[in-house]
Amino acid sequence: MGIRKFRLLMSKYGFSIAIILIELVLVFGIILYMSQIAPIIWVTLVFLISVATVIAIVNRSMSPESKVTWLIVTFVPVFGPLLYLMFGERRLSKKELKQLQELNSIAFHENNGRQLHLQLQETDKSAYGIINALLHMDSNAEVYDQTDSQFFASGEEMWQQMLEDLKRAEKFIFLNTILSTKV
Repeated sequence: MGIRKFRLLMSKYGFSIAIILIELVLVFGIILYMSQIAPIIWVTLVFLISVATVIAIVNRSMSPESKVTWLIVTFVPVFGPLLYLMFGERRLSKKELKQLQELNSIAFHENNGRQLHLQLQETDKSAYGIINALLHMDSNAEVYDQTDSQFFASGEEMWQQMLEDLKRAEKFIFLNTILSTKV
């Protein structure tokens, strides 16, 4: 066996495929053994597993295309329910669950742009005029509180500030740039 084949076999995908193949051999060995000992019990068991799998697929919240595909696969005796049990029920890993919990814990800014817009109109007319002009230029733009922006007259100033920010960064930097071109 070459080094490349050995690495493929020892990778997580190769290992997963090997485990799935071993599992299939074991399941089919048990099925063949049971079919020789008690064929009626075997047929009844396969039927009940297929019906239970169909009920699980129908009751699961997934897209209709996925349901139809899994239902077709399920009607293949023995293989269908087994494939659904192995691949149909996708569950999140511990790492994915942790990332979702971290995302849920982040406090997002409440969209109170209209209220801030009106408040700015009363308190600072010049800033309101600038923001109003910018909002009319970009219909997707929003007004947020507790944020900061900085205008750079030249690109050199902007790049110098960006380099300083990169040096001071601890985790990440959010950048928002507006590029303008003359026509």
